[in-house]
Formats: sequence, C-alpha cells, structure tokens
Amino acid sequence: MIKGDQIPLRCWWANPNKNNNNVALVLPEVYGIDNWVRSVVDRLQEKSIASLTMPLFARTVPELDSENDFIEGRRHKELTTTEQLLTDRSIVIQWLKQQNQQSKIIGAGFCFGGHAAFITSTLPEISATFVFMELLSALLDLVVYHPVWI
Repeated sequence: MIKGDQIPLRCWWANPNKNNNNVALVLPEVYGIDNWVRSVVDRLQEKSIASLTMPLFARTVPELDSENDFIEGRRHKELTTTEQLLTDRSIVIQWLKQQNQQSKIIGAGFCFGGHAAFITSTLPEISATFVFMELLSALLDLVVYHPVWI
C-alpha cells in the first residue's frame, strides 16, 4: 500500500533485489489489479526487472480485481480524470525513486492502462513508455517515448 494524497494506492510490487537499472510501472486494463496483470509484474521480476502495478481507479473502487467485468471497469474509467491519473502516478513514481534511486522508470500499459501510460509519459521521470492496445484505431498510440530501455 502506497500512501496517496487523498487515498491509499493498493499496488503489486515485485523486486528481484538484483542489480538492474530499470523499474517497470505496469498500468492495467479496466479490470484492475487482476491475476493477469500481477503475472506480468511477476514475469518481469523473473527477468530481474523490479516492477509495480497500481490501480487506475483507486478513488472510485480501490480494490478492483474483476478478471472479466468489462462493464464495471468501464464505468469506473468514465469516472476517472486525467488529473487523477497524473497525481496518482506521480505519487507512485516518487515511491519507486525512493526504492531504486538510480533506476530509469519505464511505463507500460495495456488497453486503458495504455491510455494512462501515454498520459504518464508526459512526466519527466519516465524514461520510456510502451503502450499495448488491441484496437486497430489505436495504432497512433503505439508510440515509444524517449527510447532508452536497456
């Protein structure tokens, strides 16, 4: 749990405690921090990359873990503002910098998390961003910012 400015942020943190200069901030789909997104974080840890996923809807449904309830996730997506996304991501980025001071922070997001990652890429602490979208109409969002991965 990371203390947010108004609400706690229930995150999933996996740190391999190995020497790596990268930290991944993984932003989930509208389903919340479900088993699939936790497995992404865990797989990155297996590759010696410290990784954290955080909720997108902490203000409206802090413990969302719906696995497949798209309607519920979509409802909370509509209640979330860009300002809230940037505020919460900034808090988590500061926490990550405290954990790994010399690390580059790389953002990755899936579906609506890709939208959030795209917005988060505007923060100066983010070294690179990877956006994963399934929709053909989202091809313009498939942009890598500041390509400094390894």
